[in-house]
Amino acid sequence: MKKRLIIFTTIAILFSQPFAVDAHQGRTDSSGGHRDNKNKSGLGPYHYHCGGHPAHLHTNGCPYKGGGESSAPTPKPQTPRTKPQITKESIVKKGAEEGYNAGYYMKENDGYNYSGEYSQEYREAYNSAFNKGREKIETKKLEAKENGYNDGIINKYNNIYDQEVLTNSYKDGFDQGNEEYKNKKIKEYEELAINDCKNNIEIRDFSKDIDSIYVDVYNEAYTKEYDRIKNEEYEKKGYNDGILDKYNNEVDSLYLESYKKGHQRGIDERNLIMKECFDMGYEGKDLNFNKEYEPIKEILEKEYNKGKKQQEKESIMGAGVLGAGTIVGVGVIRNVKKRKK
Repeated sequence: MKKRLIIFTTIAILFSQPFAVDAHQGRTDSSGGHRDNKNKSGLGPYHYHCGGHPAHLHTNGCPYKGGGESSAPTPKPQTPRTKPQITKESIVKKGAEEGYNAGYYMKENDGYNYSGEYSQEYREAYNSAFNKGREKIETKKLEAKENGYNDGIINKYNNIYDQEVLTNSYKDGFDQGNEEYKNKKIKEYEELAINDCKNNIEIRDFSKDIDSIYVDVYNEAYTKEYDRIKNEEYEKKGYNDGILDKYNNEVDSLYLESYKKGHQRGIDERNLIMKECFDMGYEGKDLNFNKEYEPIKEILEKEYNKGKKQQEKESIMGAGVLGAGTIVGVGVIRNVKKRKK
């Protein structure tokens, strides 16, 4: 019984003591650690306790506050920040930059909102630079428009500008120049069509790379010139038929109005020249008329002769009346003399 009691007492004493790895300290050196040749702590041949703390290493300094030889670095005191000093030159520079940008980018001249130190100098610099910026952009606008115009008259669009106001100026110039280019090309195709039609060249068939605008212009001009020529031809035919006092009932309906117009003009001139020839014969003048009336030469000669005969007839009648009047006059005179006796 005593033997068992001794055994239990021994076991209880053993278990009541903490493990060596956690609690053993032994003697420490001036660094707060000591050697552990048997590595009972499991931390190697040397470890620290630092004021009674469990065994530990100082890999990155002592993990316990105030322990070990390594300690956290003392932070350096921060130097108070000083407010940057505002100079007149910096304010003038600021006003000039902001004013120039406002003028160049077409903003209103009331965009500044600075009211700090040297505000008067700021505004003066702003306004002066604003005018320079505006002048610069206006110059560039004119250049862009001129470049656009030059590209437009050769039909080559090349807008290299990225600022909206310059892009718009280029487009305005290009549209103006390109309008002139198109009008010139339209005139060229109109003249080409007219010449082709007059020279009896068949209407052209253009390649696909020719703008349809000019193809349409050519076709329209060709058709218009063809109709003009045909109407002119039929009007002349009508005129000639009118001179001959005949009428063609088989004229194409497309040109009938032109034929009628010419025919009426021929009839009127036929009547006029016939009267003129009659008058020439009546007045005893030589017969004379234009070659265009050669087709009715015989008719005109007849009218001329009619005029001559009319004059001769009237002359004979006039002479007879004059003779009868003379005889009657002589008889009256004799009767008067007899009465006086």
